[in-house]
Amino acid sequence: GGAAPGPGGEGGAAGVLGAELRGQCRVRGPDAPRAPGPAGDRLTALPALLLEELLARGLRDPRDAAAGARTCGRLRAAVRAAPLRLRVAPSLGSLIGRGDDRYLMAVAARFPNTAALEILEANVSDADVSEALGALPGLRALHIQSCHKIGGRLGQALTAAPPSACPAHVSIVQCFRMTWTLLGALLRVNFRPGSALRCAAVSHLDLRALGIGRDGLLRVCEEGGGGGVESREGVREGAQGQPSPEGGSLRGLGLTNCNQLEPRLLRSMVVRLPRLEALFLGGTTLGDETGRFVC
Repeated sequence: GGAAPGPGGEGGAAGVLGAELRGQCRVRGPDAPRAPGPAGDRLTALPALLLEELLARGLRDPRDAAAGARTCGRLRAAVRAAPLRLRVAPSLGSLIGRGDDRYLMAVAARFPNTAALEILEANVSDADVSEALGALPGLRALHIQSCHKIGGRLGQALTAAPPSACPAHVSIVQCFRMTWTLLGALLRVNFRPGSALRCAAVSHLDLRALGIGRDGLLRVCEEGGGGGVESREGVREGAQGQPSPEGGSLRGLGLTNCNQLEPRLLRSMVVRLPRLEALFLGGTTLGDETGRFVC
């Protein structure tokens, strides 16, 4: 149920391209008119759109993107224009002597054209990720995994931002400080007019006894994200007076390894999210009305 592109192997195409760019950068400075050697000639001879697509698909390590930008003017322009897919992980940030939080901020500031961002096992907080999202206006996919300082405030940041600012694909898994409020925040974003959210995945959330209550998940689903009021014509309107999109914007939802998902909450999600094309419940336990649990 991951919502962002999976990690690319460092020994594959991404590693080969990155090693080549780092090698080119060592022999020429940032103002070199062209990259030297046959390999550099082949890269800079490509049409602009093809070169940008190659960089977007072949780069994962931000250091490789920075090396390419320092190689020559042609590659610098291509790196700035390409919809990059970058990864932030401790093994990358520690090599340049920075903490993971500062490294994440540096990546967001240096590459505002990032389209997909992976944050893996990094020592970053909710505030760090929220600030990075604000610096990446074109971000389409966010994948966070095993970042144990991230808690419920990230969900609050997602709901506080304009609905169009949320990435289309959001995957936050194995972050064990996360609570059910993250799922509530994603559902609220989904129901807001103009929402760009299409796929969401979460894992290891405790959902017991949270289907009811003033801020419960069941209420979020039944009220279409909350905060809506009915107009004189009986049409439910959002906070900005725009009609709420019937069924929200989600096409895919993953709830993996979650605990005690209530059947009535599951039924409510099915009814209130008619646009869903895929629902993943791998490893999640369901509790029926008698208190028994089934997988």
